[in-house]
Order: sequence, then C-alpha cells, then structure tokens
Amino acid sequence: LQQPSRQAPDVTLTPNTNTAEEEEDDIYCQVYLLGTAHVSKDSCADAKRLMECIKPDVLFVELCNQRIALLLEDDDEDDDPPPDTTPATATATANDDTTTTPTKEDDTHTNHQSVRQMYQHALQSNPNLSKTAALSSVLLSKIQGDYASKLGVSIGGEFKEAYKVATAQQSDFDEYVRKIRWERMYGLDSGGGGSEGDGGGEDRNGCTVVLGDRPVQLTLSRAYESLSLLGRIKLILGLLYSCLRQPDITELKEWIDQIMNDPNSDVLTKSIEDLSRHFPTIKETIITERDIYMTCKLLQTARILGEATMEDGKPRVIVAIVGAGHCPGIVERIRRGGKGGGPAGG
Repeated sequence: LQQPSRQAPDVTLTPNTNTAEEEEDDIYCQVYLLGTAHVSKDSCADAKRLMECIKPDVLFVELCNQRIALLLEDDDEDDDPPPDTTPATATATANDDTTTTPTKEDDTHTNHQSVRQMYQHALQSNPNLSKTAALSSVLLSKIQGDYASKLGVSIGGEFKEAYKVATAQQSDFDEYVRKIRWERMYGLDSGGGGSEGDGGGEDRNGCTVVLGDRPVQLTLSRAYESLSLLGRIKLILGLLYSCLRQPDITELKEWIDQIMNDPNSDVLTKSIEDLSRHFPTIKETIITERDIYMTCKLLQTARILGEATMEDGKPRVIVAIVGAGHCPGIVERIRRGGKGGGPAGG
C-alpha cells in the first residue's frame, strides 16, 4: 500500500496472500491511498494528478450507489453530456442497492436550496429516515454546501476529477482494443507488436470505477438511531449553531491547509477525538464502521486483481480516494489484515 496523501509521509506495505499477493513470485496488487478534503481545490488537483500519473486499473472512491450523482453531474463548461448515464466503468461493489436514482440536486448545489426544500427532498428520497434524522442530515449537507460555496468548489469535486480521468482512460483503451480487433479481422495485424503498439498494447489498460462506501442511507440511519434522546437534541442544536456561525474563508482555508499540508499538525486527529468525546456512537458509525467497510471492499478488489495478475503476470494498480479522516483507520486495518488478522467485519 502506498499512501501519497500530503497529511502523512508515504507508507509502503507489501501485503501477503490476504491482500492478493502470489507467494512464490511475489506478485501483488499495488494500492495508492489518497486522503482528501471534500471541499478543497488542492484535493481536486491531487486526485487528477495522481490518476494521470498512475493510470490505474481500478479507481476506488468513497461513494455509494445513492451518491453516484456526484460523478455524473455536468460541469459549467457543458463538455458533452455523457451518452450513458450509467457508464460500464462505474461498478457498485457495495450491495447493489438502487433504491433511489439520484438526481442533480441530491449531492450538489445544496447551497442554492432552502433548508425547507432540502428537508422535503430528504424525506422523499429516504422514506425510512425519521423527521429528526432527515433534519440532521440536511443541516450537515447545508454546512458542507456553504463551505464548498465559500471556497468555490463543489462537494466531492476530487471524486469527479478522478472519474473524468478514469472514463477518458477507459474510452482510450476501448478505442485501442476496437482498432486492434479491426486490424486483425482484416489481416492488417503485423504479428503482435504493430506500429501502433510501440509497447502501447502492453502498457495500456482500462480503468474500472468501484464505489466502495457503505450506502449513505444506512449510515445515516445507524448514526441517528445510535443516539439517545439527549444526544439527538445535542446534535441538532450543534448543527444549527454551526449553520448560523460559520468560519470565514480565511479560517476555512487555514483549517484545511493544516489538515492536508502540515505533517506536524494533529488537527484532524483532535477533531475526530472531539467528535468521539461528544458523540462516541456517531464516531463509531460514521468513521470506524465505514473504515472497516471500505477496507474490506478494497481488499476484496485487490484479491480479484491479484488473481488476474497470477494468470497473466501483469501487475495491477488501484488508486483509492477517500476522505483524509478515513486514511489512518484503513491503513491500520490493511496492515492488520496483511499480518493475517483480517479487518474486523470482513
């Protein structure tokens, strides 16, 4: 595992058979784990740069099927709207829960809607959520939307940037495969390498997108139901306070910069500890349980790619993009799994 996140030095882990390595030939699946801030332009640039540099076989993102609208949202530039609204490269390895088909309003432009509109939409989209749970989720979305608006980015923009590179890579690979098949069909293939190849046939690969997060509706339900009555009141009051008293742009940028760029800063750990102290069960359901879930999905994906490597000898690479707060838990569990313990819940 290699972790090119700027919040910590690079970490290298050589996994054993639990993480898709062939014992005798030391063939394994390489994973690059990028920790991001979901409202940061730097994170968008990092995700794009990493994808273009690595050209992975799989892009693993901290999204679920219910939030796929983040990837499919059109830009202001209106490039070409994707012909397939659900590209073949987007694979939900989580439970294929297609309970709702997300629309553009689901995860973006929340700052342009009133709390009342967002609340009504949340109840319609998630009928199993209680009214107070829906209100909590709306207030959290409102805060994130306001932060993103102040910083001039869209929520989860790093996922979209990575997805664009992945779909372009897949399209290029599909075109290359079509060309090779056409040449062979008409006897134009010169016997393997070909002038078009220039080693390109060996080096080119497509990119599959894996949605690796637990369904958001399940996470929200578990988080809210884990709270006592007093805890629920405390949470809603805290979110209301955060909505009304928000930091200015300078404070926001400084806070994000401390988390992402200063290796000596422990702001992120302190924030998670504060959350754990005030809402221990929420920290468990929103961070710890999802760390376990995503680790299991990542290891499952690595095993599948490792088996393909064992068949043809070609190394496979995964780029995993998750929120910075999930990196320590995922790395720790992968290391534990690499020693034979296996991640909890897997």
